[in-house]
Amino acid sequence: MKKLFVFISLLCSSWSLAQTKGPSVALHYGFTDFKTAMNIKANSLGDVLKNGMWSNFPAMDAGYGISYWQGLNRRVDLSANMNFTKSIYTFPAGIYLTTEKLFTAEATGLFKVLPEDKFNVTPYISAGAGFYSNAGQTGFYVPAGLGVHANLWDEAFVFTGADYRITLKSTDNKSFFYKVGVGTHLFRRKEKAPAPLPEPVMVPAPVMVSKNVAVWVKDEATGLPLPGVEVKLTGTDGKMYSGVSDEDGKLNITSVVQNDYEVSGILNGIVTNSKKLELEMFNESDATINLILLHNDPRFTLSGKAVNKASNAPVGSTLISVDNTSNATVQTTMSNDGDGLFKVQLEAASDFSISGKKAGYFSNIEKVTTKGLNRSTTLYVKLELAVQEAKQGQQIVLKNIYFETNKAELNTTASTDLQVLVKYLKDNPSTKLEIQGHTDSKGSKALNDRLSKNRALSVLNYLITQGFSKDRLIANGYGSTKSVDSNATPEGRANNRRVEIKILGE
Repeated sequence: MKKLFVFISLLCSSWSLAQTKGPSVALHYGFTDFKTAMNIKANSLGDVLKNGMWSNFPAMDAGYGISYWQGLNRRVDLSANMNFTKSIYTFPAGIYLTTEKLFTAEATGLFKVLPEDKFNVTPYISAGAGFYSNAGQTGFYVPAGLGVHANLWDEAFVFTGADYRITLKSTDNKSFFYKVGVGTHLFRRKEKAPAPLPEPVMVPAPVMVSKNVAVWVKDEATGLPLPGVEVKLTGTDGKMYSGVSDEDGKLNITSVVQNDYEVSGILNGIVTNSKKLELEMFNESDATINLILLHNDPRFTLSGKAVNKASNAPVGSTLISVDNTSNATVQTTMSNDGDGLFKVQLEAASDFSISGKKAGYFSNIEKVTTKGLNRSTTLYVKLELAVQEAKQGQQIVLKNIYFETNKAELNTTASTDLQVLVKYLKDNPSTKLEIQGHTDSKGSKALNDRLSKNRALSVLNYLITQGFSKDRLIANGYGSTKSVDSNATPEGRANNRRVEIKILGE
């Protein structure tokens, strides 16, 4: 007890005229936990934590309380508290058969870790002295704990805390006490009226000169306009204007305030040359200041469009893969929603394979090359990438699958649609397919049925060599029973000799 009174005396001696909490009254809701403290005494803190013996709130004794707060300075408050609860456990050790009333009264000092005049929320450390009346017995204890104090407005605050109540008698039970409450100041703090401000001196605002600026961005090699260039005007005072060049390679920026600016742009990771926009240029008679930026990218630009093979409508949100087969590198981009357009930079003197990936779609594989192209005369390589829907039950004709005449032997070099099929199976790893072989009407039915089945099996076996499970593939031959054209002409018979796939689903 003597040490406790010395501690409170030291708190009182730290009085300051800084902002302090005025006289305040607070109400709180509390929980008293004898059982956890008894478990710690009977075992150890480590055992209690390890075995989950810490009481939860429904197992504790709930009660109410009122307290009076008074600030000593911006870090230290004093608090007087009275609490009431009913408990089957008591401070004096005994047999717990009936619920007893528990009254406690405390005086505590609270040291705030952060000053209240600078922080609305601050943790605090508390210690003090307490008196209890319980089960016809009285005694003293020392509450020590932690909490958080938060100012809501100038007139109110909330707090929450947890105390460990250390009894002074060895025969008394220790306990934990948790509380949460809200308080208000009894008197409104009077604030000094601010000193009157001197009359402001009126200074005429400077006249600001501004002009429109037009920035044109061109490809240095061909002189063609470059759309999509990110252009920035950076002033010496840190002010910045920015935008993106349109299809004509032009960016109009209105009302640029007179200053010295550095103007530059960037496209595909390559920066244009820079230009100076100087103060004197704003004094010229022209309403618009025109600047030209040059962009030097030695690569070609693949200007592509993903389209629906059946309707020729644009297809957006398609992942485009551009494989440089000359140096084994891959680039990817997405086709735009709405117009299906995409752009990718292509290295010179290289061959490329372009394909698309989209759920529920089957993509062609297109080939382009920059070999033999002169960068000084050519900027864009145009491409239209066809994709078609591949829903369950849909059939797709593979036109570029070739066999030896009247045989089932695959010409894998010429059959470019084999790679289209391989890519589709990789992109859709759970999809199952039926591979269908078809012939024209020349020859006997038995021969055509056998030839169409063997050709379908040749395609299936090729796919198995590429690592695909046989469980995903079915091969069937339909001979000449499902012709799509006349068998009276060479062209019609060529159309009837085909391989189709049918999407079976997952």
